[in-house]
Amino acid sequence: IKFVYKSGTSKRVVREFHNYCLFSRVKGIRTLHPLGFAVDFDAKIGFLFTLFERNVVPLSSINYTTILSEQRHMFIRKCMEEIAIMHAHNITHNDLKLKNFLHPKGTGPLFIVDAAKMNFSNRDLHIQAIRYDILTFVGSAIFHNMIKDYHDFSEAVRIYLKTLAKIRRTEMPRPHETKLFVEKMKEYLPLHPTDKNIQNLQKIL
Repeated sequence: IKFVYKSGTSKRVVREFHNYCLFSRVKGIRTLHPLGFAVDFDAKIGFLFTLFERNVVPLSSINYTTILSEQRHMFIRKCMEEIAIMHAHNITHNDLKLKNFLHPKGTGPLFIVDAAKMNFSNRDLHIQAIRYDILTFVGSAIFHNMIKDYHDFSEAVRIYLKTLAKIRRTEMPRPHETKLFVEKMKEYLPLHPTDKNIQNLQKIL
């Protein structure tokens, strides 16, 4: 068995291991397979071991200025669909940058990795937590040129809302509802003035 290991504080390692165990049970989501962990609570250090995944690359490593527009929009669609699946299961990631999406060479869904900051809830997610996930992803996607303009941003939100409605078997969002959601997202930018990633949205607004 080939594996990779990641070091961190003992508490972070234990938390991330348990989060991976929970996250790997979510239908429709691919993530790293947790193998185990080793920690020294006195030294406050630990190591997380996950199964090595072959032929995957982080989405942050792709040059989106050189690929076809259809491919770029395919990546946006895949990311937003998986974010919606997560949120439909009352899970927030809290660090949804492109580096934490792994693309398998060939077909198949993306991998979502780095479970250290994930939160699992038995109740409906707070709207602020949902918007933070989406703003974090969009900000990173803008930085890497996956999302290039306001239209891409609006389309990403439309895909998210449509996927969420499909999973929950509710009415599909109307155009004005998508527009309202986007406008509400813009209102959250001032809440994160020091987050350079989220502030990337200013480039397309």
